Amino acid sequence: MKRSQVFVTSALALSLGIAGLMPTVSTYADGSTACDAGDKSVNVAADATFASTIDNLNAAEPGSVEITTDADGKTVYTLKQNICVSGTAAVAEKGMVVSGNIILDLSGHHIATDDADARLINVGKKDGDLQSSIAIKGAGTVAASKGIPVRVYGGTAAGKVQNAVDLSNKAVLDGDVYGLMIGANSNNSAHDVTVTASDSTIKGAQGGMYVNGNAQDGDVNISIENGSTVSGGTDSGIYAAGKAEWIIDNSTVTGYTGISAKAGTFTLNNANVTGNGAKQTPDPANSNGMGETGAAIAIESNPSYAGGVNMTINGGTYTSAHNSTFLNYQNGNYTGDGEIENLTVNYGQFNSAPGEPVFAGFDNGKAAENTLVAGGTFSSNTGIDQFLPAGSELSQDANGNFIVVRPNGMGSNAEQGNANSNQTSAEQDTDQAAKAADAPETGASVKGEASAKSSATSIMAKIATAITMAGIGVFYARRRAEQRKHNA
Repeated sequence: MKRSQVFVTSALALSLGIAGLMPTVSTYADGSTACDAGDKSVNVAADATFASTIDNLNAAEPGSVEITTDADGKTVYTLKQNICVSGTAAVAEKGMVVSGNIILDLSGHHIATDDADARLINVGKKDGDLQSSIAIKGAGTVAASKGIPVRVYGGTAAGKVQNAVDLSNKAVLDGDVYGLMIGANSNNSAHDVTVTASDSTIKGAQGGMYVNGNAQDGDVNISIENGSTVSGGTDSGIYAAGKAEWIIDNSTVTGYTGISAKAGTFTLNNANVTGNGAKQTPDPANSNGMGETGAAIAIESNPSYAGGVNMTINGGTYTSAHNSTFLNYQNGNYTGDGEIENLTVNYGQFNSAPGEPVFAGFDNGKAAENTLVAGGTFSSNTGIDQFLPAGSELSQDANGNFIVVRPNGMGSNAEQGNANSNQTSAEQDTDQAAKAADAPETGASVKGEASAKSSATSIMAKIATAITMAGIGVFYARRRAEQRKHNA
């Protein structure tokens, strides 16, 4: 399955005024190499395992990697030199396979490959169940100049494996196709997968992160947190084609389109999501992949994918440089009323391009019925009134933005201190969400006839979100995947 792509050169990006696109693009957008002249070189071992490959390296170049065992019995690999891996085309997984649970301490170095179509580090396997996890830390880089640095597979059924990737301490994944990919097993599943990025970077010259669209069954949990960055260049920062649950917390996502979603559950807390690309209209005839639109968040309904998009936004900034902030559309083969099960905006700053509405494609179907705007500041007021809860209204501020004002007279951002408060972000989350806790319950009466058409499932989802945010605890979620160019 091949994803449609729009290749933007540096000159074109500058001429379009796509602010911020070039600095966040992978190192390999210009075709440069990941390996350096002084790297220690090693071929992928015959058994294609990470452990054997490193053993072979140390045998040829003693001391290149320090191998120890931590208190939990995990093998710790600490890089002492930069490493260049080759020979990935000769093995089935196109790279090294992690067996068991290991820790890779980059320690300021890189492990890289310039092989075409490489998947440098593989967690799990596409066929069969392999227990596999890796924690990557230490201000260095895992790089693939013509492929993907890290690919993850789950189990073929629940409980078979617990496969995980944990990035921390300024670790960087830098690829050409994607920075990180979650694949689907041959039975179209990805069970028991966890990916966490804390104070880390995932980037690709094409896309940042990708969940394969064939992953339509399973349990994939993804958390991007603690100031992490996910960025794409010619494609989306995040392409959520398959089934997964996402939490994006105090982190940044950028790309031609910020987030492109066909399925999954998203909770975005004080996130910064930006679509930098030129405005494009999706091709309804394209049933494979997802065309880039330039929106901050694009949602496509497509009959070939798991569908069922749920999204809750609790603060942050969401910007499209050349299109609407939110874009909803249907593939040409789709005959339903949309895949947005719930879109709840509790607060945040939402910026569309001049002359563009914040919400595009939300006039009917599930998008109209299941969208609730409980708070926020918006660059345009077009079409937002229908999503407001009972008693709330839009008020224009001195900067020309539109703020949701609730019945108690409180605005959503500036007046409640979302940007300039001395409170911690967690305190802001609890305080502001508590003030908006009545919004989902009263939304139906405000929307009138349109809200009356909302399904019981949608209403209950909104009530559950409000109650959770009001003080019972915060339930966060994650998301999914699809197949694409170069994917095995």
